[in-house]
Amino acid sequence: TTLFGLQRLRPTGKTAFEFEEVSATAGGFKVSFTGPVPKDQLEKPENWQITGYTYKPSPHYGGPKREEYTLKPTKINIANDRKSVELVLDDRRPNFVYHIRIDATNDAGEKMWSPEAWFTFHKAPAR
Repeated sequence: TTLFGLQRLRPTGKTAFEFEEVSATAGGFKVSFTGPVPKDQLEKPENWQITGYTYKPSPHYGGPKREEYTLKPTKINIANDRKSVELVLDDRRPNFVYHIRIDATNDAGEKMWSPEAWFTFHKAPAR
């Protein structure tokens, strides 16, 4: 069921399974989760949907997407705890927004609360 608008959330004390953080690395992005993900889901490049784009600024929020393109990881480095990966990407572009998606489940079989993240990339950090 897709819901729109305001929704009431009730705290349960349980951490939702989702992205915890996305950060730029020298060669790609580090993606962290709130819980471990089975290795077979993380290691397959086809499980990751990554799109880069820029947009034409407008007086309104955002603007039309421009120069949209798709990337696939050329290498995936999985942390021992399976709570983070480094996605190595060959073609990141400065000042582009990256939309990252993976339809993963955690070790308990729970789906991600929100399987999407966005990152505005300006430049790679030093190694």
